[in-house]
Amino acid sequence: MSGNRVESLVDEVQAAFDHRPDEIESGLHTNEADVLQLRKSCRLLAGAESLLDDGFYTIVIETSFVAIERVVEFKLLEGGVEPRDLPGTHPGVYTEAARRGILSEHVAANLQDL
Repeated sequence: MSGNRVESLVDEVQAAFDHRPDEIESGLHTNEADVLQLRKSCRLLAGAESLLDDGFYTIVIETSFVAIERVVEFKLLEGGVEPRDLPGTHPGVYTEAARRGILSEHVAANLQDL
């Protein structure tokens, strides 16, 4: 696959993420950004449980980390961070959580390393 094709596909994915869906997944609708992150975390863990039963261990591990990150984002939003100001990277979420006292520096560094 050429570099141009990859760039084109990445652009298409970005456009899909930028478009608000017409229908929101059942159980996720809320007007509160913090509650949405917590609901996403619960949904991820429910999906992981189903996948665990089928032996998909790698995706269960990955999903579990994303669920942890969503809970940390919930705490950041609950603590007054605006949704548009959430860090845009996985390490950034943990760094900001440590800076605000949500996580210890030690735990934040360990999550970043994992």
